[in-house]
Amino acid sequence: MKKRCLSLMMVACMMVTPITVNAAMTDDNFSYMSEYEGGTANTELSYFQNSTYMVKIPLRINNIVESGYVFTADSINILDNQSVNVYVENNSIEMTNERGDTCSLELRCSDDKGKQGLVGTFKNGETTSSVTMNAQMGSGARAGSYTGTATFSVRLE
Repeated sequence: MKKRCLSLMMVACMMVTPITVNAAMTDDNFSYMSEYEGGTANTELSYFQNSTYMVKIPLRINNIVESGYVFTADSINILDNQSVNVYVENNSIEMTNERGDTCSLELRCSDDKGKQGLVGTFKNGETTSSVTMNAQMGSGARAGSYTGTATFSVRLE
């Protein structure tokens, strides 16, 4: 009888005493929590920032034959295994002087091992190209002030 009374008292205590149980369920992608459980769950956050760059292409380059030209950038934010490269679309530019005489201007990279048309290159964080664009007028150029137009492209590689 004593055992019976004791067990009934324990049952009564268990029914009266509130017990909080958090039973969150998880799988590979989510933690599941219900309105009855409360509690907290941790989430790992991730984000990939794409490479960005801002290279300056001048509207005019003067005296390129004498001094060459080094491209510059406002910012280069790229991965360490990438480079930002400046290419001239046609490395032979037709130049014309004030009398109408024409001559070819050849554009090339100071690094002869470079890719075809490469005239500027940047690595992460650099704001000055590591190579110089050089130019050479054709041997038959007559005296005068020559102008021509070059087209450049910038590529992330």
